[in-house]
Amino acid sequence: MIQRICSLLRVKVPAQDIGYLVASGVAIPVDGTAGYAPACIFQVTVAGAEGVFVNEGTISSCDFNAI
Repeated sequence: MIQRICSLLRVKVPAQDIGYLVASGVAIPVDGTAGYAPACIFQVTVAGAEGVFVNEGTISSCDFNAI
């Protein structure tokens, strides 16, 4: 299914070992959380607390900072 979606969007199938490249949620992940690729973009989606952040850490220890 992932291949089909990527084909429709005309993007490459993401590598499973590099972590998330783009994510969103109600709050940025706690520093040190694993699973987010370096340079991952994270968008906070709660009204009044919106923001866009970039991971300046590693895949094993994130460090999100405001853009």
